[in-house]
Amino acid sequence: MYEHIQYEVSDPVAVITLNRPEALNAITGRMQAELKHALATAEQDAAVVGIVLTGAGRGFCAGADIGGLQATASGEAGGQQREDLSQFSARPGNPDMGEDFAVTFSYIPTIRKPLIAAINGACAGLGFVFACLCDMRFVEKQPNATWSMVAPGEYGFYSNVNNQVHHPRWSQASERRIGEFMRRPTLMFNGYEEDVAYLYKNMDLNKYY
Repeated sequence: MYEHIQYEVSDPVAVITLNRPEALNAITGRMQAELKHALATAEQDAAVVGIVLTGAGRGFCAGADIGGLQATASGEAGGQQREDLSQFSARPGNPDMGEDFAVTFSYIPTIRKPLIAAINGACAGLGFVFACLCDMRFVEKQPNATWSMVAPGEYGFYSNVNNQVHHPRWSQASERRIGEFMRRPTLMFNGYEEDVAYLYKNMDLNKYY
């Protein structure tokens, strides 16, 4: 039934695996439809108490399938018949959240069972969005993320944790918030120190900033 994902229930957990390892699980229209259908299936299954989202092979998800986007932009796919994905029509998530949470990927945070991202490798672009929309994220090892791949000399994995360590091209000691004219001192951990500081206990924040 599914071509771009795998779906398996190992009581009481449903495991959804993005399954295009040859393309680092880049997201296609079919994958989006299959994922939505699988999430709805897991949500409705009384035997499932939690859902794990992961990727096949050496990566979690590299983002959108650029080849497909380029073909669409150049018109190369214009003459091809659009793939019928109606069999995957589904409405996962909490309908009480309204229509704003029923489009694109906004339904993911409303799924009424815990959704955990098991990040097993490269995680970038739309794949990073998927991971962020899950309730929790676990990594096997420090993954590649968009900012660390694009500018590794400027962006550490723990970017913007310590406002006293500046990036090569700018200072992050102060900031101007939306709607404000004057700059203000940037807070440690971007103002979430009470909530997240314990995660960085015993870490050298001059190195891991």
